[in-house]
Amino acid sequence: MKSKQMAQCILHRAGVTLIFGVAGCSSLQDGLSKTVYMDYDQVYNFQTYSFQLPNALSKMAETNGDAIPFQYGIANLKAEINGFFAVFVVCNVRNEASKSQTFPYDVHNFFVEYDGKKHFYGPLKPKTYSDLSLQFGGQPAINSFVTDVLYGEINQGPEMDTFPKGYYPTVNYRFAIFVSKDSPGPYPPLSEPLKLQYEGYPNVMAPRNLPPKYTENDYNWPVKKSNIDTSCRQ
Repeated sequence: MKSKQMAQCILHRAGVTLIFGVAGCSSLQDGLSKTVYMDYDQVYNFQTYSFQLPNALSKMAETNGDAIPFQYGIANLKAEINGFFAVFVVCNVRNEASKSQTFPYDVHNFFVEYDGKKHFYGPLKPKTYSDLSLQFGGQPAINSFVTDVLYGEINQGPEMDTFPKGYYPTVNYRFAIFVSKDSPGPYPPLSEPLKLQYEGYPNVMAPRNLPPKYTENDYNWPVKKSNIDTSCRQ
């Protein structure tokens, strides 16, 4: 049986225990010799967001009536989906392993697991959000514009970058991942942290272990760009 040929390797590093099932420990050691270490901070969870004005949507609203309700912000569309945005900051990148290579950073490879699914960084999906009045659901015709405005305010740092061998102590790249659930019932409190993971390259993600700031569906006081930390908390 293939499972009987699998060896279990256990690594203890920086208080993190990693257990790997691999065909011999040699492939594990090879991966560890290239491993990139990243600290991160989950700085905010929110469901409503107020855009800074003027923005691209407010200009688009002059010619496209569908954009008018969304020029001020977006909200979680409770009637269709339970979801929220989790905002993360990558504090630093340590690419100093013995056989380290240039690390191809790509924000699209970050994900969290929630409600039995992987949720990756990516564009908004139509009809999963509404305007702040909850009267209009996001439609495909304006989805790319809403995504660009939202991420244009929240994101900090490039979506793609390269990190040659070395230690980069003040990266502070910020981005948001939209998290949703399909199963019935309420989702856990927004004060609970999520485990950020990275796919496609040997890595260890280490959280700052601080609870995220959060704002639930408060339509009178939606989150603004100025509310969200721009760097990792100590």
